Amino acid sequence: MANVWEQGLVTGNGRLGAALWGTARQEVLTISLERLFLPLWEAVPPVPTVEILASLRQKLWGGDCQGAADDVMALARQTGLADKRWTDPRVPAFEVVVSEAHEGLVSGYQRWEDLGTGEIGTAWGSRGGTTRHRTFVSRAHGVCALEIVTSQPTTYRVWVRRAFASDDGREQAVAEAGAFPERTDSDAGRLRYVTRFRRQWPGAARGVVGALRAVADVDATEDGGALVLAGATRILVLIGARVITEDDPGDPERSVCREVDAVTADYDSLLAGHVPLRARWMGEVGFRLGGAVEGARGQEGTAVEPHAGFALLERQFYAGRARIADSCGELPPTLQGVWGGTWTPPWSDDYTLNANLQMALAAVLPSGPPQMLLPLFDFLEAHMDEFRENAKALYGCRGIYVPSRMSTHGFQNHFDSEWPMTFWTAGAGWCARFYYDYWQYTGDREFLAERAFPFMQEAGRFWEDFMVTDDAGALHFCPSYSPENAPRNTGAQACCDATMDVAVAKDLYRNLVTCGELLGVDAGLLSKWAGFVARLPRYRVNDEGALAEWIDPRFEDNYEHRHSSHLYPVMYEVDPEISGDERLWEAAREAVRRRLRWQRSRSRGGESAFGLCQLGIAAAHLGMADEAEQALLMVSTRFWRPALTTTHEPGEIFNVDACGGLPALMLAMVVQSQKGKVKLLPARPASWRRGSLSGARGRGSITFEHIEWDEVGFEARLSARTAGVVRVGFPPGAVGAHVEGAEVLSSSGLVPGEVCVLLREDAPLRVSGQWA
Repeated sequence: MANVWEQGLVTGNGRLGAALWGTARQEVLTISLERLFLPLWEAVPPVPTVEILASLRQKLWGGDCQGAADDVMALARQTGLADKRWTDPRVPAFEVVVSEAHEGLVSGYQRWEDLGTGEIGTAWGSRGGTTRHRTFVSRAHGVCALEIVTSQPTTYRVWVRRAFASDDGREQAVAEAGAFPERTDSDAGRLRYVTRFRRQWPGAARGVVGALRAVADVDATEDGGALVLAGATRILVLIGARVITEDDPGDPERSVCREVDAVTADYDSLLAGHVPLRARWMGEVGFRLGGAVEGARGQEGTAVEPHAGFALLERQFYAGRARIADSCGELPPTLQGVWGGTWTPPWSDDYTLNANLQMALAAVLPSGPPQMLLPLFDFLEAHMDEFRENAKALYGCRGIYVPSRMSTHGFQNHFDSEWPMTFWTAGAGWCARFYYDYWQYTGDREFLAERAFPFMQEAGRFWEDFMVTDDAGALHFCPSYSPENAPRNTGAQACCDATMDVAVAKDLYRNLVTCGELLGVDAGLLSKWAGFVARLPRYRVNDEGALAEWIDPRFEDNYEHRHSSHLYPVMYEVDPEISGDERLWEAAREAVRRRLRWQRSRSRGGESAFGLCQLGIAAAHLGMADEAEQALLMVSTRFWRPALTTTHEPGEIFNVDACGGLPALMLAMVVQSQKGKVKLLPARPASWRRGSLSGARGRGSITFEHIEWDEVGFEARLSARTAGVVRVGFPPGAVGAHVEGAEVLSSSGLVPGEVCVLLREDAPLRVSGQWA
C-alpha cells in the first residue's frame, strides 16, 4: 500500500499523468497535466548585466569572484528584481477518490503494473470475495480509465477534491494565494471540477477543469458532491482534464465534459486502442542479464516489489524507459515527469537544464524511438525570442542564451549571489548536442538542415561574441560557471574557464564543422569554427592527477559535489583531445574515481541520482567497467522505490532523472557509438557473465540488432541505414574476434582490438569472438 502519491504507481500519456495510491478501502488517483503551471512569477526581462560586464570581468580576473556575483544581484535590485525569482511551479490538477463500504479484513493486497501496456492496478480479497482495480491513461482518447470489478455487490463513493501532499498548511497557503476556491458539480453519474487561478497575464494558465463519468451495473446517485454506486460489481470511471488557457474557444468546462462523454464506455476497447500507440513510444529494445526471468518486461500480474540482482536491473531498465515515454507529450518531462501531487514541488518541478533534463532524456536516442526528443526541440524553439533577448541583455551578444531553469518562459530570472546562474552560458551548447545527435542517430537530413543546424549556429554565434581573447590569441570564458559547484579555495561559484564551458564549446564548434561540410556552407565559416576549437584552452590535469573542473589553475577542485559537469568531454562522444592524450585519459579516469569515492562516502549512500548516472556513463566511456557497475548499483538500490519510480536523493523527492539515466548507463556498458566508430561490450563488468541486448541504436544510423554474450564468448549483429566506413571495437578480453558480412579495410592507424569495415546499407555485419 502507498500512503502518499509519491509512493504510488504511475501511468500517463505524456499530456496527462495519474498516480494511484491509498488503501483497499480508499484509493486515490492524483491527476496531473504537463502544462498546468501555477502563475506565481510573471516573466521579467533579463537583468542588463552587459552594462557592467567590463567591471565583472575585471573582478573575476582579479580574483574577487564573490564580488562579481554580488554586483549582478545589486544591479538586479536596481532594476526591480529584489530576490531570486523562482520558476512557476507545476501543480496537480485534482484527485479522484474511490472509497468502498465493505466490511471485513483485507487479505492478499497486491499492487501490479504491466510495463508493456502502461496499466497499473491493485487486487485483494475480503470476506471470501475479490476486488480488482486497473487503470491507464489512453494515448488514443486522452482520458484516464479506471475499472473496478468485485465479486460481491459493494457500495462505492466517488468524489473529486483538490490535491495536497500534506496537511502542514504550506501547500494550502500557496493554493489559496494562487487559486480561487475549487468548484465541484455533480449530475447524472458525472462530476465536474473547476479551479481558476488568481494571477493572469498573457500566456499563463487560467486554471484547470476536470470531468468524471461513472458507468456501472447500477444507477449512480448523488450525495454531498459525491457519486454513490450502491451494490455495484463493475464500474468504469472515465476521467478527463485540461488546462484552461486565455485563447480557449468556447466553454472549456463543457468541452472536457463532451470529450469524456464521447469515449466508449468499455475498458478493454479503450485499452486495445491505446496499446499500439504506446508501443511506438516504447520501441523494441530488449535487455537481459544473467538469464532473465520470465516477466522481466513487467507482465500483468507481476507484483511491484523489489527483487534482487539482475531481474531488478532489467525491470528498472524497462520501467525507467516507460516513465520517460509516459512523460513525453507536447512537452518534455519536467523534474517529476508528468506526475505531481503537491502545490509546493521541489525546484518548482520545472525544466532544469544544467543536468536534470539532459539525464532524463539520455536513453531516448540509443533505445528509441528518437521522436520522443521532438517535444524538447519544440519546447526550446518556442522560446527562441526570449533566448535571444537573454543573450543581448546579459552579454551584448548575438545568438541565444538558454537559462538553467525554465517552466513558462525562457528569460534568465533565476539567480542570486550564492547561485550566480547568469554566469552559466553552456545551456544552448548542451541542448545543441541533442539536436546534433538526433541527426546522427536518425540520419534525417531535413531535420539537420532546418532545425539542428540553425539552432547550433545560434548557440555558436553567442559564444563567438562572448569569448574573451587574451594577448596570445587564446579564447577564454569570463564569467564562467561549473553547475552549482564552487572551487575549494574560493567558496564562490563564480569563476573563469570552467572545464564544462570549454568542453561544450569545443563540442559545438566541431559539430558545426561536421554539419557545415555536409550542408556545403561557406569555407570561411568552417575555418572560423575550426579556429575556435584550436584557440580554446586545453584541458588541465590538477595536482592530484585528475581532470580539473576549472581550467584556470587559480581554482582548486572540490570533489564533494553532486554534479560532475567537468566530465562532459566523456559523456557523449569522447573528446578527441582526451582520447588522443594518455595523460588526459588517465586524468579523466581519476576524476571519476575521486567523485565516486565521495558519493560512496555519503551517509545516505549517494547525493543525487543524476550525478551518479553522470559518473557511471563517463566511467563506461572511459572503459572503467568496475566503476560503472558501482555507480549503477548505487542508483539501482538507493534511488528506486518499490513502485519502480525514482527519487532525486536516496529515498526522497519524486524525480525521473534516474529513469533516463539508469537505462542510458546500462546501454553504455554494452554498446557505444560515435562518429565512424562503435564499441561492443566496452564496459562489461565481470559479474555480467551472460546477457543480451537487441534493438539499440547508435550514431551513424546504426542499429545493434542483437548482441549476446556468455562465459565462452560473444556474438553481435549490427546494420546501418546508409553505407559507410566504420571502425568496430571488440570487447576487452576478446580473442579470435572476426567479422562477416562486410568488407574489411586496412588496419593501419587502428588501435589493437579494432577492425575497420565497409558497412553496406541494411546488410547485417556479424561479429563474434571468445574470451581469453
